[in-house]
Amino acid sequence: MSSPHAVEAAVPGRIRASWRSSCDARIDEYPHIAFGSGQHKTVRYFPDKLPIGIDKEDTSRFVFLYLVNRRIPVDFRQFLIRHHTLFLNLHTWTVRLLVPRRFRKAVALYKAALREELWTPVDPSVSKVLETYFRERKERGGHLGEASDRFIAKEFRRQGMAKIAALYRAWRPEGDVVLWRSSSTSLRDDRMHGCSACEIQNLDAQYLQFTKAIDREAWAKMGAKRKSCQVGPPVSTPSHDVVSPLVAPAAMARRHSLPASGDGAKLPDMVGAVIYVRISTKEQTENLSLPTQLRACEEYCRRHGYEILERFHEEGESA
Repeated sequence: MSSPHAVEAAVPGRIRASWRSSCDARIDEYPHIAFGSGQHKTVRYFPDKLPIGIDKEDTSRFVFLYLVNRRIPVDFRQFLIRHHTLFLNLHTWTVRLLVPRRFRKAVALYKAALREELWTPVDPSVSKVLETYFRERKERGGHLGEASDRFIAKEFRRQGMAKIAALYRAWRPEGDVVLWRSSSTSLRDDRMHGCSACEIQNLDAQYLQFTKAIDREAWAKMGAKRKSCQVGPPVSTPSHDVVSPLVAPAAMARRHSLPASGDGAKLPDMVGAVIYVRISTKEQTENLSLPTQLRACEEYCRRHGYEILERFHEEGESA
């Protein structure tokens, strides 16, 4: 569905006619994400690639399917924000959640996310304050933290940090229009008049062909485990009974495990040390440069006998 006309091309007959008669949205109001800028800008419409259908009993009601694939509805909130303008242009619509068995406990979180993002508008005064706050956070490094302003901190508690974070994530590429849409009361009124709804469809079968799409977190963990597995023949451990004259005393003193705890508990083995240094602000380049941090970390590893496996560093300001 990379084309804005993919909805009409994907469904024939009465569905296409219902779409044309019910949806007055412009092309730029379709759900989309953009990459690049200027002549190199690429816009991908309907990036979620999820089916859109019509109700069998009421052909004027459109049904948007969403496959639950995470325990926390982070991506689902972005899905709702992208479809916000499209929902405004439809008379009646339903979001139908397809819930695999492993994610049934997360249904309440997904319902709350839909209620917060679509049916709980942000006060216009709060939206105006968030415009300034988001710009300030982006200039200072891009991370949302505890707000120092009492008014903003109160709204964070009232709206919920998950909603604020979702708005900030969508605001960064799209701008203030995301906050303007969040202040609209039209979708809340649609719900009061029965024009919008949320349905739950439990998937009782396993659907193994969708395993990669359903449990992304589990597959990510499996990938991490595969990367951590040793490749090649096992490394033999040298015997400490016979000391070779070619081995330096410093190498013999190198330690690969954590020191013993005071209560005698056995701690996990430590293969080595990885050094990661960074600077967050321009002022830190004068006070605590990357070479200074690197030397301090290397000295610490030498004192404690840890082998340095890798060194990472980040230059410039925080993303």
